[in-house]
Amino acid sequence: MSDYNYDHFTLSDEEQAAFDAFRRTSRVGLRAPDAELVDAVSGQRLRLSSLWRERPLVLEFGSLT
Repeated sequence: MSDYNYDHFTLSDEEQAAFDAFRRTSRVGLRAPDAELVDAVSGQRLRLSSLWRERPLVLEFGSLT
């Protein structure tokens, strides 16, 4: 059985470009761009801006694998 966690992952040129672009645009403390989201519970579509107007908002990105 091979190990699940690798020392590094090999990315295609397209994947590496997308990863690099994400690293350049996302910074702690910066306002997130307004985007359409899908509520994971209700399936309702809403705008990110409608959430941060109501209360403080924290976005967390992680792996679901």
